[in-house]
Amino acid sequence: MIGIPFDDEEGDDTIAGWNVKIDEYFTYPGVRSFYEYDFGDSWQHEILPEKVFRAEVNVEYPRCFAGKRACPPEDCGGPGGYADLPRTLRNPEE
Repeated sequence: MIGIPFDDEEGDDTIAGWNVKIDEYFTYPGVRSFYEYDFGDSWQHEILPEKVFRAEVNVEYPRCFAGKRACPPEDCGGPGGYADLPRTLRNPEE
């Protein structure tokens, strides 16, 4: 597992994420991984590269070519809060 190691837990074999470059992990298409963002709200993302390209000179990376839906606003209450967000925006007085 790549992430934030817990120094106080014996047997934690988590590799510090800041020590791993993304190109060392995603070396070919189909390497499915899971990413958790904002541990308090528990946003869990599935990442599945469909293609892997060679780096081009004078191109900034990382790049995202497509995705579904816009990202949720920061601190909206996790997946449950995000699911309620359209209703809240339509009726902010409720």
